[in-house]
Amino acid sequence: MIEADHSYKISTRKEEFILLKEASESALNIVKDTIIRCELALKPTTIQIHLRVTEERSGKVISQAKTSLTDYSINKDTSSFTNEQGIVTFKADRNKTYWAYASKKGYKDDNTAFNTTNENDKVIDLELRLPPIVKGDRFKLENIFYDLNKSTLRPESKIALDKLADFILKNDLKIELSAHTDARGSDAYNLKLSQARAQSCVDYLISKGVKKSNITAKGYGETKLINKCKNNVTCPEDMHQENRRTEVKIL
Repeated sequence: MIEADHSYKISTRKEEFILLKEASESALNIVKDTIIRCELALKPTTIQIHLRVTEERSGKVISQAKTSLTDYSINKDTSSFTNEQGIVTFKADRNKTYWAYASKKGYKDDNTAFNTTNENDKVIDLELRLPPIVKGDRFKLENIFYDLNKSTLRPESKIALDKLADFILKNDLKIELSAHTDARGSDAYNLKLSQARAQSCVDYLISKGVKKSNITAKGYGETKLINKCKNNVTCPEDMHQENRRTEVKIL
């Protein structure tokens, strides 16, 4: 019920939605019992993430896999376990970058980064595929960052290392953790820097309960480049970045 001869602004609120625009309506010169209709558009601020976990080789679903969704902006994890269909559902904010992660005993972990910027999507479907653990396997450890030309771990690296510690402890593994540099700088400097960086990771993992006897730090410097960017070869920055990596080898 409104009064005649007035103008009104009309809005609404709903949890997890934002109002795109208020409506303006006038009750000037209207007759009694007139019905005024207006339309208000709401945009959802969240999106559903459907994460499916499967075995890499067979494609079969993996139930009771531990999963997490990390919000990079606040370094916060939301964790859950997959159901009998190998699926777990998360609710995420739009216009953000996230990291989805899955693990289960007997398998290597898998993860992927993604963003929620597509305003038209109501659901994002993701799949993580876990390879069985095999002796001698080697994999890159994502999201490990150091201060420039130092071995100091940056705070955001600790999320990935916490998950690696859980992986080692859960499967009672012995591993080699290795650090690698690009070819810029002297060979001796890069070897020393990579050894210090590998040791920083190992020291952190030991602080999380990993046995010292189960983990070895190894710095390879620029001796195991994975592309053509050797000494005196001009390369773009993204190719140098490929060589600056941290790896895990299952012993």
